[in-house]
Amino acid sequence: MQEAVLTAEDLAAADEVLLLSSTRDVQPVHAVDGRALAAPGPVGRRLADLFARRAADRLDP
Repeated sequence: MQEAVLTAEDLAAADEVLLLSSTRDVQPVHAVDGRALAAPGPVGRRLADLFARRAADRLDP
């Protein structure tokens, strides 16, 4: 996983957008500036599944 600073252009070009947090896990974003997005898309589904499996295995995913 990599953390990066993204621009508004990056967000506008994204096929899928996800919010991740320790309290809400993996949350798909359904729209950006009125543009509908795949939610959840294939990456979001895989990431949510991985997060859930790791959370079930130990307290600190």
